[in-house]
Amino acid sequence: MNNDGTRPARLSNKPKNIRYHNQKLVTSLFRTADVLSVSEISEKINLSKTTVTKMMGDFVARGLIKSAGKGSSTDEGGKKPELFELNADYAYIVVLVLRYESGLMQIDGAVVDMKCRVLHKALEKVEEPRSYEGTIKQLADVTVKMAQDMNIPQEKICTVTLGFAGVCDADNGIIYYPMYPGWPRDLPARADMEAALPFETAVYIDNDSRFRGYSVLQNEENRQLQSIAIISSGTRAGGCILENHALNRGVNGFVGEFGHMVVEPYSKEQCSCGGYGCFESMVSTDTVLRRAYEVCDNYPHSAIYQAAKDKTLEMQDVFAAAKQGDVLATLLMDRVIHYFSILIHNIMLVCDPSKFIIQGAFTQAGDYFLDHIREEVNAFPFFNIKSQLNISFSPVPWKEAFYVGAALYATHRFYNDDELYN
Repeated sequence: MNNDGTRPARLSNKPKNIRYHNQKLVTSLFRTADVLSVSEISEKINLSKTTVTKMMGDFVARGLIKSAGKGSSTDEGGKKPELFELNADYAYIVVLVLRYESGLMQIDGAVVDMKCRVLHKALEKVEEPRSYEGTIKQLADVTVKMAQDMNIPQEKICTVTLGFAGVCDADNGIIYYPMYPGWPRDLPARADMEAALPFETAVYIDNDSRFRGYSVLQNEENRQLQSIAIISSGTRAGGCILENHALNRGVNGFVGEFGHMVVEPYSKEQCSCGGYGCFESMVSTDTVLRRAYEVCDNYPHSAIYQAAKDKTLEMQDVFAAAKQGDVLATLLMDRVIHYFSILIHNIMLVCDPSKFIIQGAFTQAGDYFLDHIREEVNAFPFFNIKSQLNISFSPVPWKEAFYVGAALYATHRFYNDDELYN
């Protein structure tokens, strides 16, 4: 039953709907394979070669798929099969993330093809006074400029995907709680971006951490998992939950806002959200370095003492020293590990994902970090499970993760739109 008490609509078995389904199956294959032959497609999705051949002819005629030459002949010396591949230049995606760190607001942008390859990047400081209206206009201007720089006709921009810091309603295109100074709440960002652009295109918005988390689906192994929890952390913290390859956002867009889960209820460390003891405020790289400055005088023989004393210490120094067993560095890292363990423990109690993936600054912390997190989580009552906690670092760099994740999300929406197959 639906939420309103009605029965869910039954899928039609009409030829048109079957055709849509088959076409989507085929494009989904090409999104995870370099080249495919008619025989390979036929075998993978259990369709006749005749049906697949006709479908390939239609796709090639429309430009969605293109010929990739001839494959190898069979062992019996048969005719070489024609190979096909996704036409990466069929359309283009513009991905933009609005970052705010250390008082600086800037736009990171990229033009991406249909194979999710980054073709062009842009980085612009947001102009004063950094109002919401002015920033939306600048986001639109950056979109147009990047298309011009690449000599891409505006009609070939199929999607503009925007990542923001804050609580977002992706379905309705609203930023409920933006994490930018001076911005009001309940901002209709999607509608305003559509109005600001001089051409029509699909616009998607969401929390930037969700798009970064979506990038893990680039990995074949991760695509086989039912659920994944991605935790991102640096100067800010966030994440997302992926269930059956889809983002779980919840009713109000709160799912995955791990940075604002309280892990130290009596802390006086204030978070950017206004609360105290949030995961973000306790493990932020700024917090770790500030703590090093505060306590370094107690550890004059530490390898990182002088850098901490001079306030030139960097997280890479802390990671390297912790791996060597340095007392001050391990003190700093063990505190971070403790709060990561509390967060993971709580996530497991809520949704028990198949895997945890960590993105951001702490991906450079190494085995010391992951091994100690496993130990702490398994030390919680009834958590000493037989199978090892499945937790790993994301191999995709922080900035690239947004480009990849936003592009993957946009192409998924693009190739699953029934209008594409009319």
